[in-house]
Amino acid sequence: MAVICAFPVPSANAGNDDEKLVFEIAADRVPCVGVAPMQCLVINGEFFYDSIVGYRHFDGQTAKICVLRTKRPAPIPADLGAFLFTRVPCED
Repeated sequence: MAVICAFPVPSANAGNDDEKLVFEIAADRVPCVGVAPMQCLVINGEFFYDSIVGYRHFDGQTAKICVLRTKRPAPIPADLGAFLFTRVPCED
């Protein structure tokens, strides 16, 4: 399950259940426990347990990216979050 605090960004291209968010990603992953012990990104000061399609993190480098959060289609396995996160271009 993803626990995030993100900045919503209005998007005319997103569907009704989609939301464009800005993620400020900390430089290093940190140990965390989801279904099992793992390394989490820290996004906007909170652990992030999911992956982001189209984003590769390099330890030691901070990043600020835009993502589109969409509902994951049912049925959702118990070990996955309810949303998919996909990197999209940031618009000024």
